[in-house]
Amino acid sequence: MARPSLLRRYVLGWALLLAANAPLYGIAFPFAELHAVGTGDARTHAVVVRAIAEGHATHGWTEALLGGFPLGPHYPMLGWGLAALLVKLGLAPQAAVDTLGLLATLAPPLLVFTLALSAGVRFAPALLGGLFLAWLAPANSFTGGYEVFYTQGLLSQALAVPIVIVLADRVARGGAAWQVTLPAVLAASCHPQVLVGAFAVVLVPVIASRSAAVAWRFGRACLAGGLVAAALYGPGIVTLNIPFGWPPMAPWKLTGFGVDRLAPWLLDGGLFDGRRHSVLTVAWALALAVGVMRIRHTRARAAFLASVLALALSVSGGAVHHLGQAGAFLLSFLQPLRILCLVPVAAATLVVVAFDDLVEVAGRLLASAGPPAVLRMARRACVRPLGLALPALVVAGVALPERVRWTGEWRASLASVHEAAAACASPRTPGGAGTPDRPWWTTLAQGRLWYDEPSLQGRTCALGTGFELGTSVPLAATGAVGTHVGVHAVAFRELHPERPGSARRAEALGIRHALVDGSVPLDEDWEVVAENSPMRLVRRRVGTDLVGLGCVTTALSGREADVREELFRLLETEQGASHLLDPSRLVALRTGGGPVVEQRVPTAGCDATAARVTEVPREAGRYEALVEGPAPADVVIRAAAFPSRKVTVDGDDVVAGRTAVGFLVARVPAGIHRVEAVVSPLPHYLLGVLAALLGAIACSLPVALLRRRAGRATRHSAAGPLAG
Repeated sequence: MARPSLLRRYVLGWALLLAANAPLYGIAFPFAELHAVGTGDARTHAVVVRAIAEGHATHGWTEALLGGFPLGPHYPMLGWGLAALLVKLGLAPQAAVDTLGLLATLAPPLLVFTLALSAGVRFAPALLGGLFLAWLAPANSFTGGYEVFYTQGLLSQALAVPIVIVLADRVARGGAAWQVTLPAVLAASCHPQVLVGAFAVVLVPVIASRSAAVAWRFGRACLAGGLVAAALYGPGIVTLNIPFGWPPMAPWKLTGFGVDRLAPWLLDGGLFDGRRHSVLTVAWALALAVGVMRIRHTRARAAFLASVLALALSVSGGAVHHLGQAGAFLLSFLQPLRILCLVPVAAATLVVVAFDDLVEVAGRLLASAGPPAVLRMARRACVRPLGLALPALVVAGVALPERVRWTGEWRASLASVHEAAAACASPRTPGGAGTPDRPWWTTLAQGRLWYDEPSLQGRTCALGTGFELGTSVPLAATGAVGTHVGVHAVAFRELHPERPGSARRAEALGIRHALVDGSVPLDEDWEVVAENSPMRLVRRRVGTDLVGLGCVTTALSGREADVREELFRLLETEQGASHLLDPSRLVALRTGGGPVVEQRVPTAGCDATAARVTEVPREAGRYEALVEGPAPADVVIRAAAFPSRKVTVDGDDVVAGRTAVGFLVARVPAGIHRVEAVVSPLPHYLLGVLAALLGAIACSLPVALLRRRAGRATRHSAAGPLAG
C-alpha cells in the first residue's frame, strides 16, 4: 500500500490533470449540452457498433456500409467490442464510442504522471509530463491531443496509445511476465500498426540500455504481440483481393509527412503547439539539450533516443517508399503516420526525465554549497520553484487558454452544423415522409441509402442529424470505416445523381434511396419522396436491389493489383463508370497473370430481360432470392466478394465469380430457383487466433517455470526408456 504522503501526491496529481483537461468536458459526452453525432471514423464506428450490439453481425459480417465487410480480419475489433459492450449496458452507440474516445484522450497524461511517480520521479517533473500531453495542440490531427479523436475520430489509434505507454513502462521497469505480454496483445488487438511503430521506436533504446533483462522483456512483448497480430490480420492481408484494398488517396496518408515538415514543426512550434506560442516545443527542446548532456546515464539515454527516433521514423515514409517493393511492404505495417502519434508520448517522457534530472543536479550543487541550514533555504527558494516554474509558465502563458479557445470554436462549429442540417432532418411532402416520433430515415425499405458523403452538405447532414445511426437500410456511402473495401469506396462515390443514367448506376450498386441537393437534375426513373429546401429524399422507381439479374458480356483480366488500378481509373471517368455500373450488361473479373485486357465473352444463351427476382430478407451476411426466368441468367449478389462466401442454387454449391466492382455473380438456369449466398469466417481463422493466444500465454510464463519444465524434459530424455 502506498505511503500516505505518496498517495496524496497521486491524488493531487490526478486532480490537477483532470482539472487541466476541463476544456475537453465541454465537447465530450456526457458533459456537453450540444453533443455531436461524431466526426470521421467516430461516426462510422458507431454505425458498426450498432450493428454488432443489435445482433446484426451473426456471421461476423456487417452490411452497414457500402457492400459490407468482415469484422475481424480487416479491421481491429477491440474498440468495436468495447463500445458494443457499453451499448449492451445501456448507452447509445455514438455515446459508447464517444465515452471510449474521452477515456482514451484522458488516459495518456494520467498514465505518464502515474507511471513516472511510481518509478521514483519527483512530483513536479511527473506532473509536467502529464500537462505536456494534456495541453498538446498540434497542427496535424494525427499527432495526438484532443484533435486525434474529436476531429478525425481515430478511436483505435486513441485507444492504442495508453496501452503502448503501459507496455513501454513494463519493458523498461519489469514486473511479472504477463504484465509485459498482456499490453502487447491488447495493443495488437487494438491497432497493430501503432504497436509495430512502438516496437520500432523503443528497439534502439532497448539495445542502448545494455540490459539483458530489458532485452528479454522486449523480446517477450514482440513475440506475444506479433503472434496475435499475425493471427488476427494475416488472413485479412492475404485476402485483400478486389474489392478489398485501399482506394486512391493523398500520398501523405500512405507515406506520412516528409522531412520538409520538420522546419515548420520545430521552428514554428507546429508539432506540439499548433497555432499558439511554442511553449511545449521549447520545453521539449530544453529536454533534448539535457538529454544530450546526460547521455551517459541509462534513463536519460533511453528517453533521448526514443524521442529522436520517434520523430525521425514519423518522417521516414518518403525514404522508405523509394525502396520499391521492399519499401511498399514495410509501409504496409510500419506506417509513419501511425508513429506520429507516439512522438508526443516520447517527448513527454523525455521532458519528465530531463526536468527530474535538472532538479536532482540542482540539489546536488546546492548540497555542496554550504551548511545544512543554507541548503534548506536554497531548496525552498530555488529547487522547488525550478521544478514548478515551467508548468506554471504553461498555465499562465497560452497552453490552457488555447485549449479553452479551441473547444469553444469546436462547440460553435457543431452548433452551426446542427442548425444547417435542419433541412436534412425534416424533409417533407404534403403526405409527409416522417414524423418527429418516426424520422424519415427509419421508414426506408429496400436496398441501400446513398448520400454525397464527400460534399459539405453531405457531411453536414450526417453530422447534424445522425441519420446514419437510425437508418433502417444499409448505407451506400462512407468516408472512414469501410473504405478499405477500396473498389466499393470509389464505385459508390461515382453515382453522381446529376449525370444521365444515375438510376441504372444506382441499381447496379443496390441503391434504392438517395438524399440529394434539391438543385440536382434527376432522371425520370427517380421520384421525390420528400423535400425541404435545399434537400430532397428520392427513390428509384424500378429495378432490383441487393440481388439483381443480368448477363456477363465482357471480362476484365490481368494481374490482381493491375486490374484494381484499372478499375479505379475507369470508375473515375463518366464513360467508365457507366460501363462498369450497368446492371444488365455485366463485366466479370478474371484475375491471374499478364497485362490488363477486356474481352467479350459468349453469353451462352443468357437472357435476363424476362426474368424476375424476389428477395427474401435475411440476417446480415446472408442473402436469399427466388429467381424465375424462361432462359439462363446471371444473378448478382451485390455484396463484397469475400473468399469465404458460398453461393448455392437450390441447395447445391455453385462456383461464383466476381463482377468488375467486386460483387458476386453466378449463372442460374431457366426455371424457378432459390439462390442463397452466405459468408462465414475464413477457414481455421478462429483456431489460428486461439493458437496465437496460447502462444502469448506461453510467453507470459515466468522464466523460472520455463527453466524447470525444460530441465524436467531434459532429465526425462536422458533417462531413456527406463524412466519411470
